[in-house]
Amino acid sequence: MSESVNFEQAARELARALCAVKDDVDNEQGVCQSMALRLFEFWGYDWRNPSEVRPQVRVTGNDEPDYLIEMDDKPVIMVEVKKVGVDLSKHVPQLKRYFQMVPAVKFAALFNGLDLSFFGEAGANDMCAEPFHELNFCDLAEGGSGNAHDMRALALFVRSAFDEATASSAAAALASVRAANEVLAGNLPPVGKVESVDSNRADSNRMTQRAAALRVLRDNRPKGMKAEEIYRHACDSGYLAESGTPDVVIRSIRGALSRLASDEGLAVNSDGGWRAASAAETESFLAARGKE
Repeated sequence: MSESVNFEQAARELARALCAVKDDVDNEQGVCQSMALRLFEFWGYDWRNPSEVRPQVRVTGNDEPDYLIEMDDKPVIMVEVKKVGVDLSKHVPQLKRYFQMVPAVKFAALFNGLDLSFFGEAGANDMCAEPFHELNFCDLAEGGSGNAHDMRALALFVRSAFDEATASSAAAALASVRAANEVLAGNLPPVGKVESVDSNRADSNRMTQRAAALRVLRDNRPKGMKAEEIYRHACDSGYLAESGTPDVVIRSIRGALSRLASDEGLAVNSDGGWRAASAAETESFLAARGKE
């Protein structure tokens, strides 16, 4: 069995364990004792060892984040715990204030036993106002959509594999996926949701939705998001079928991406892969741009 499969199994076991006790935990202290410590143990940290899991660290005045997870005397992630069911978004300013008081920390999280929101560094001594990833453990336990990204986010803080630079890069990628999801959710109907039972019409509907998804991402892409990332995200999100996609759909998708790709000196292969655009292709792109 591969290491990734073992990790996914352990993550789902953790998720099921957290969901099983949610109704028996009615305060913040209960979340700390019955749920947060399980999360830290899953990541491989010894919560009995204060050099790894430091509870209620005084940062200034009466400000005390619930936990500071450390490795080799360096912070890995700051974790603030709330009651089960609490809206974590309301506590971002509090976490941000704590984050600013610990210059060495680069990551932080809000956790209410079921929901986990991850935050990265926005700059020197500052935390991003928006999480780079959010997950719900009950969704994870049930195998809900988006689990691949949930697994990726959880894996960033495993003690045996933690690397700050790698985690920062992965966090940026997850932030792009989250932003792309928000763009899609705000502009498009669900893929494949068609009322007609006619297969040709259904294919046409799906084609339109997939092409529109990529156009939306092209026109509203997060800063720094590349064409290849958009294509990969579209595949991961189901906006592109992995196999059996009609040629007309492929052509529409290529058209939707061609302008963005040309900006980056890229061209799409017949198999959907990416390569550097030839001089002739670049000239063709520029000529087509001039006619728009």
